[in-house]
Amino acid sequence: MKKRVLLVALSLILIFSMIFTSCGKGNGTQTDGQSGESTQSGEGSGKGDDTKPVELSLFINMDWYWVDSFGGRPVDDEITKKTGVTLDVTKAADQQQQLAVLIGSGDLPDMVYNGTKKLEPELINHCYPYNELIEKYAPDFEVDPIVVANNTMPDGNFYCIKNNYSTPEEYAEENPQFVATPGASTLHIREDIMKELGNPDLNTLEDLEDILIKVTEKYPDMNALALGPDGYGESYFKNMFGLKSGSCEVYEEDGKINFMVRDPKYIETYKYLNRLYREGCIKPESLIYKYEDYQQAITSGNVFAAARAVDESGKANRAFNEAGFPYEMKIVNNMLGGEEGGTVNDNIGWAGIYITKNCKHPDKAIKFVQFLRSDEGQKLSCWGIEGEHYTLTPEGYPEMTSEMKELYKDYDNMVRTVGNMAWAFAVSEKTEGVWNYTGDETSDWLRTVKDSVKEFRPVYNFVVPKEDIDETTIYSKIVDFEKTQTVKLISAETEEEFKAAYDDMVKKLEAMGLCELEDWMTNKYNEIKDRYE
Repeated sequence: MKKRVLLVALSLILIFSMIFTSCGKGNGTQTDGQSGESTQSGEGSGKGDDTKPVELSLFINMDWYWVDSFGGRPVDDEITKKTGVTLDVTKAADQQQQLAVLIGSGDLPDMVYNGTKKLEPELINHCYPYNELIEKYAPDFEVDPIVVANNTMPDGNFYCIKNNYSTPEEYAEENPQFVATPGASTLHIREDIMKELGNPDLNTLEDLEDILIKVTEKYPDMNALALGPDGYGESYFKNMFGLKSGSCEVYEEDGKINFMVRDPKYIETYKYLNRLYREGCIKPESLIYKYEDYQQAITSGNVFAAARAVDESGKANRAFNEAGFPYEMKIVNNMLGGEEGGTVNDNIGWAGIYITKNCKHPDKAIKFVQFLRSDEGQKLSCWGIEGEHYTLTPEGYPEMTSEMKELYKDYDNMVRTVGNMAWAFAVSEKTEGVWNYTGDETSDWLRTVKDSVKEFRPVYNFVVPKEDIDETTIYSKIVDFEKTQTVKLISAETEEEFKAAYDDMVKKLEAMGLCELEDWMTNKYNEIKDRYE
């Protein structure tokens, strides 16, 4: 505890002193990447005779994270039983700044769980390469070559194994219970209001627009559509329109790498949202909602449609029931974009454990990762304890116990109560995807999302700059600036004003160095594209 307080205090002092020596490079997009296969052989068993108790300090660089302590939950305690490891956890108060401060001060803990890309180039300078630790301490820890390729840095080493990745081959398998992550952008609507409107068809984006207009006419003070903060709602519509870019926000066309704003589908997406705004379906105040405002608007019954993660309906319905409201939300369970919609999977993984050079027990740390990466470790950290939280079907799929099914309805509470997913630092997308299958409308939608992947382009992760170079700073500024401009696009008062706002954004991006950056990324693409061909 004293160590945690000291870390936070140091971080705040340095933040207020503006000591951000390591913070300004690269892009910090979040999403969901993908990593490794849970059942493939050769990933290392993670087992060993050395389970001597040891405590490792861990900084979780996610200010939203479910938990900030380890132990006292069934999964936590089982992990300790299997590995001998307990964790002294510190959760970030500010994931964009606090880790940068710790890097700059050199006061890093034993391990860091990080998914913020722009901090990775600086972080690895203070970490052990996995390939060296594996050779020295865990020679039986075998990692799939494509996973190594996905995580290899410019110096030729890899410093983590990012979780939540699965290969195109795993996507192509006949696996009815492999579904997308619950974080997938999802549209939710008020079923009670749909009934009032006579249950009109909702199969296309045009159908959605017609319904939103009807809701606005009937309930003029209601948010017919709430997009919410963080660009989450916008990402749903980008998927429906079928943007050519993925989480890296770049795409290749005729051999040239372009930033996503060049994509005609990007313009179509924001033209559609702007039209909804001008029709009164999107309220001005909803464009600046913080998460708490967004949730309050939904649970008070003042929102018809909301776009965010898959559990939004469940959370809303529980709040409605507690408040005695006769409302009900449900998931829109089909691709409104039709054949034009879909996603580009450019992910190489989401987040991983970095073992710092301050680590007092690097041998125990790499073996801890090996266990979490093993088939046994992935199932424990993701599914829980067999017989207590799930049973296996004859086909080998996990089936949640009745108690877990109830807990799963409130995902955050499930994690805090059981501990599964809290320590899924090395779980593959397939392992998590199978766990997320519940056989209800949630699973139907998540399977649709998984099946909507149009192409896999992991190479995009290696064309965006991450090194300590000028292009990295330019890329970071361009990505950040674009996010500040989408409100202007959505809230334009006329079509002409929309076009002017878009043109002005592109002009300013080019003044920031967009054209030069695209040329640099194109050259990088030509250098490394053979890696994935």
